[in-house]
Amino acid sequence: MNKDHVDPLTQGNPTGPDQPGGAEEQKKAFIDDILEVYKKHNLSIAHDSGAGAFIITDIDDRLVNWMKNAELED
Repeated sequence: MNKDHVDPLTQGNPTGPDQPGGAEEQKKAFIDDILEVYKKHNLSIAHDSGAGAFIITDIDDRLVNWMKNAELED
């Protein structure tokens, strides 16, 4: 890979548990960004357990709380 390449997902700033802005802070920032999109579009993400697919639906406090409580996977 080109040494000047910037990963569009990390913007060249990879984070992790051992770096400033570690995993928990990154998770919170990610969820905060998602919740801003919820507000902007008055929609939220839900999960259909049966098929494993996501559903886009009207914004709902229950789904906002579900997103806020997402677990950070290693």
